[in-house]
Amino acid sequence: MVSTAWDRSTTAAMVWCRAILAIRGLAPGPDPSSWAAAVADARTTRRGLERNRLIGAAASSAALIPDPGVVLSSWLRTYARQGALLSLAHAATASRIREALSSRGIPALFTKGVFQSMQSTGELAFRGVGDIDVVVPEEDFDAAVDALIAQGASHEEMTTHAILSERLSKVHHAASLFIGGVHVDLHRRLDPNPRLMSAPFVELWKRRDTVDVHGHSFDTLSPVDACVYVASHGSQDNWPHLRGVLDLVTALRRVGNYEEVVDRAQRLGVGHRLEIGVEFARVVAPGLPRQNPYAHMMARWAWSRHRLGRAVRGSNAPRDVVATFAYWLLSEPTTASLHFGARRLAWLPSTIESGWLPDQLWWAYPLLAPVHVTRRVLERSRRNVRHREDVA
Repeated sequence: MVSTAWDRSTTAAMVWCRAILAIRGLAPGPDPSSWAAAVADARTTRRGLERNRLIGAAASSAALIPDPGVVLSSWLRTYARQGALLSLAHAATASRIREALSSRGIPALFTKGVFQSMQSTGELAFRGVGDIDVVVPEEDFDAAVDALIAQGASHEEMTTHAILSERLSKVHHAASLFIGGVHVDLHRRLDPNPRLMSAPFVELWKRRDTVDVHGHSFDTLSPVDACVYVASHGSQDNWPHLRGVLDLVTALRRVGNYEEVVDRAQRLGVGHRLEIGVEFARVVAPGLPRQNPYAHMMARWAWSRHRLGRAVRGSNAPRDVVATFAYWLLSEPTTASLHFGARRLAWLPSTIESGWLPDQLWWAYPLLAPVHVTRRVLERSRRNVRHREDVA
C-alpha cells in the first residue's frame, strides 16, 4: 500500500484506517501482509493510532477486526470503557451549555466530537471524546460567553485596550472556556476567516440536524454542512492526523450525494478545501473521485509530512508553524484570504495581551508585526533546543 520508506507508525495507522473503513464497506481492506505488519509491534501501532487520533475509531471497530493482537485488544477495550464514561460527562456538560444558552434565547449548534460521531456513524465514541465545540450567532457571542460564565465556566478575560480587543475579535472566531473540567470552544463563526464557511447562522440553523447523545437531544450542522466543514477544517490545519480521513469518508457516505456537497462547498467559499480533502483521503479510500492537479499537489504536501512521521499540530518547530500557516493560506488562495492572513499576523493575540506598549500606542502593533513574528519563532526554537538537551 505504501513504500517501506514511510514512517512505521504512520504506515500502521494507515493500515488500521483502511481496515476501519473496510468493515463499514467504505474502502478495500488492507492486504494480509500489511495487516500482519501493522499488528506485529504493539508499541509502534499504538504510537501511530495516538498521533493520528484513531484510538476511538479503532476501539469501536476492534471487535469486528480479525486478530488485532492480545496487547492491542486489551488496550482498546480499556479505552472503549474510558471513552464511554467520558462521553457521559460530555453529554451532561453539553446539556448544561444548551440550557444556559436557551434560557437567554440563544440558539446553538453542537459540532464535531460525539455529535459528529453520532451523525455520521451512529457510534458515540468513533471520533474519541475531546473538546465540546459550540457555534452561536455572531451577534449573540458576547451574551453567550456571559451566559456560560454565569453557569460556572472559567474564562480568562483579556486585559487589553478596548481598541485592541476589538481588533482581536475580528480575527479570532472562538473563545475557550472550561466547565467542570471540560474544555469548551465557543464559536462565533465556523472559520477564523469570515469569508470562509460564511453562511449566516440563520441559514445553518434552518438546515440543522438533530442527534441524540445519552438521551439528550442536540442541534448540529446538517449532514451536508458537516461534510463541508470536515473538509474545510482539515485543510485549514494541514490535515494533521488521519482521523480527518475517517471523518470525511464517513460524512460523504452519510450524505450520499457528492454533487450536493461540491455545490455547498462552493457556496460556502471552500471549494478548493473540499477538493484537497478528497484528494488527501484517496490514499486510504481510493474509490473517492479524483481531483484536479492543484488539489493533488496540496494533498502530496500534507502526506509528505505524514510519510516522515512528523506532527505539526502543537509542534514548536518554526518550520511547522510556518508550513501550517502557509498551507492555511494556500488552501483557499484568494486575495481575501491573503488579506485576512496578513491581519491575523499583525494582531498576534499573545503579543497584544502582554500589553508591553502603552494603551495610547495601540496603533503601533501592526507596524511591529515582523518583530513579533520573529520573536515567537526564536522562542519556539529555543524551547526545541532545551527539550532536546533535556532528552539527551
